[in-house]
Amino acid sequence: MHQEFPEQAALLALGIDAGGTETRWALAGASGEIVEEGHVEGFSALELQGPGRAHVAAVLEELVRAVQAAGRPARVHAGLTGFGDGSQDLIQLIAAPLGLPVHAITLSSDIETAYLDLFAPGQGYVVYAGTGSVAAFIAEDGALYRAGGRGGLIDDGGGGYWIAREALRHIWRAEDEQPGVWRDSPMAQGTIHPCRRFGLGAYTAVRVRRQPWRYRTPRSRGGACRRDRSSGVAHPAGSR
Repeated sequence: MHQEFPEQAALLALGIDAGGTETRWALAGASGEIVEEGHVEGFSALELQGPGRAHVAAVLEELVRAVQAAGRPARVHAGLTGFGDGSQDLIQLIAAPLGLPVHAITLSSDIETAYLDLFAPGQGYVVYAGTGSVAAFIAEDGALYRAGGRGGLIDDGGGGYWIAREALRHIWRAEDEQPGVWRDSPMAQGTIHPCRRFGLGAYTAVRVRRQPWRYRTPRSRGGACRRDRSSGVAHPAGSR
């Protein structure tokens, strides 16, 4: 049995924009005004296919608690990264803590949500490059046409993952052909030593020896970077 909401609650709708970095939400009134908004931890719809389902459920429960402190929505629309199979399971995870019937929940991909935020159907094209890349067009009849967005392992050219991968590929190819050439490459210096430049501790440090290239990964995400004076290479603290 679903909960009965006050009359004014029926005028509220909840929008969810879920991505890997964070999940944003907004509670809107009948005229489109934002009543409240916020964000929680990110997730992808792809996590529903494995042990990550518990994480998705926990994130959605946290989101619902924040939403219900501001109002009780009657409908929900969620745009999600990785949207595809398993949509009914996700609908249940959203509907249950809100006490809503499943027909009050609609889902789409995040690129569809982005498109409709910018254009009416048939009025434009969206080309997006973040970690990945995707292009989309929604026709006047609502049909979605898209290119890309299949992940960095396949392509997603122009996205951040692709750019970094291409840079590393160029660096390693040059190093294979001429060992030690990385020392004269500003791109190699900037790519191999991100911790020195940005203070990051969670990375794989490249250590240069007379032997072939080797990789070492810090045991923890914490730790500062320090510089090896003999080789000029940054290492995670405590890795030697």
